[in-house]
Amino acid sequence: IIIFYQIICKNIQKLNLKTQSEVSKLCNVIKNHQIFKECASIVDPAFYVESCKYDLCLDGNLDHRSLYRCKAVATYAQECANHG
Repeated sequence: IIIFYQIICKNIQKLNLKTQSEVSKLCNVIKNHQIFKECASIVDPAFYVESCKYDLCLDGNLDHRSLYRCKAVATYAQECANHG
């Protein structure tokens, strides 16, 4: 998925800086939020952050940003729960 993201979504670099910043802020909550601090040492958040960015980039409609962020955060939270 990451390779596909890099090929299809290179246009994220073409987004204006405000949009790039917003995408990063939305998706980086997975690795930066205090609630996931313990989990990050067990489940690497990088894949989930990139998956979030991929979804936002592929859709291209930042009006859907909450949906994608919630999906990525929920998936990461479930994976953390699976690891105790």
